[in-house]
Amino acid sequence: MFFPCLENLKKARFPERSIEILDWWLGTRRPNTRQSLNPLQFCLDCNIDVEHALKLFAYCVYDDNIKILRQKFAVYCPSCGSRIKIFYDNINKRTYSCNNCGYNLSEDLLDDSTVVTYVLMKDPVQSNAPLPPMGVGQGKAESLRISTLREHLSHDEELRGLLSFL
Repeated sequence: MFFPCLENLKKARFPERSIEILDWWLGTRRPNTRQSLNPLQFCLDCNIDVEHALKLFAYCVYDDNIKILRQKFAVYCPSCGSRIKIFYDNINKRTYSCNNCGYNLSEDLLDDSTVVTYVLMKDPVQSNAPLPPMGVGQGKAESLRISTLREHLSHDEELRGLLSFL
């Protein structure tokens, strides 16, 4: 395994194959992409259900025995597209002003203007037998917005508890 700590996902009753796929996917990311991992890209690359992927990522952030991911929130201006602010672990809900165009982003638009990514906190260890790619070459996934997370939270009580920052 690239990340032996992912074995702890078995305690949360994740299927072993899901754990192996996540381990392979995280372990094979290029170093320059490890600061902005998108769970929707993981879904697309590995043909994984969105809610299942969000749970896997949430456990990788919040489970004290794993903690290999950290959440990163980037607020973007809906007018000019410039990045306004970056937060780690939790987003500060308030009005923001764009330094580029002067647009005042209200708290009402924050969910649709905030992109959620994940930072890989550990380097992978060498693995002798990585899994072959699953569904690779499917294209680029859309950005994960807080509003998209809220949609999935309404369907899954366990996920709602894990992502209590929303």
